[in-house]
Amino acid sequence: MMWEVELATEAEADELADLYDRVFSKFEGILPEQLINDRRADKNEIIQSMSSKKYFIVRNKERIVGVTRASLVHGTCFLDRMVVDEDQRKQGIGSALIDSIISFAKENKATKVWLNTNTKLKDAMSLYTKNGFKQCGHFTNHFWGDDVKYYEFLLK
Repeated sequence: MMWEVELATEAEADELADLYDRVFSKFEGILPEQLINDRRADKNEIIQSMSSKKYFIVRNKERIVGVTRASLVHGTCFLDRMVVDEDQRKQGIGSALIDSIISFAKENKATKVWLNTNTKLKDAMSLYTKNGFKQCGHFTNHFWGDDVKYYEFLLK
């Protein structure tokens, strides 16, 4: 299925907060509590961040089922806060979001798209690798005691 990716608006901040809460609640007991709490975002935090970051979303009929965020940093594009509803995974939503971020980065003349992810998130690491990202770093005990891998997708 071809997924349509669009930019989120402030009016969708509540729905985004609900999606982040749904997805990250599934990682309780797996990821550090502080990390989960950091990744959950309330409506006001999302709206405030929209002034400097772009949220890309995918809908399945009436609800948002996938989101990621992009910010332009030092001539690069940082991808973060990517989540897909558990019951919507393995359908190409994550790849569609990544493709949109890569296009956004190219349009803004970024040299690369980069991200970090917890090493316990095996499906996420597989998704990034499948979409052409290369591991470029590994930090031990980085986020609240968990290891983090860094990935990049070079554009130039």
